[in-house]
Amino acid sequence: MKYLLIVFFVFSTVKTWADENAKPVLKQKVTSIASWGAGFSTIQWSEVLKIEQAGLATTSTANYNGVLLSVQRDVYYYSWGWSLSGVLGFGGANGGSSAGYYQKQVPFTLAGLTSRLFYRASGRLSVGASAQALYKKAKWPTENGDTVESGADMNLMGMFDMSLPIFSRWDLYQGIGPVGENSAAFWRIGVVYRY
Repeated sequence: MKYLLIVFFVFSTVKTWADENAKPVLKQKVTSIASWGAGFSTIQWSEVLKIEQAGLATTSTANYNGVLLSVQRDVYYYSWGWSLSGVLGFGGANGGSSAGYYQKQVPFTLAGLTSRLFYRASGRLSVGASAQALYKKAKWPTENGDTVESGADMNLMGMFDMSLPIFSRWDLYQGIGPVGENSAAFWRIGVVYRY
């Protein structure tokens, strides 16, 4: 019994000494994860086309189709995140009426910023809302002092969007929202490569 008490005393002393002198291993809590992305999207929207020929003013529709290139920074938290991106775009617009003025593939360019706030359903799958500020430059051809204008050069718009992972570094992105004075739908669909 005496030896049993000595063994018990030695083990408890060693354990107490080890507990007191052990360095605690602290796990660092991860609060956010950030990534960069480069995107390629197709875009489509319509605007009111104002045509004035020989003193007569009419309106029609201008349809814009093009591509949008983006570089973005995403920050992910546990169940939500945010994103900021710069975009450049180009394409062609069609517009006019069959009875008078009509132009096809009028070139346009876009430049702007997009911010996004999203809910993370799981991993990189997210649903959210975006705010976009896009500057559009389009020169509609005219003759004999006629004037043709399409929407505003500066467009501020909100969009509902979704990002869905399709491969380990690739996401499918889709967004839709109103743009312009007639609140036509601005639609964007494309892919984002994460690096």
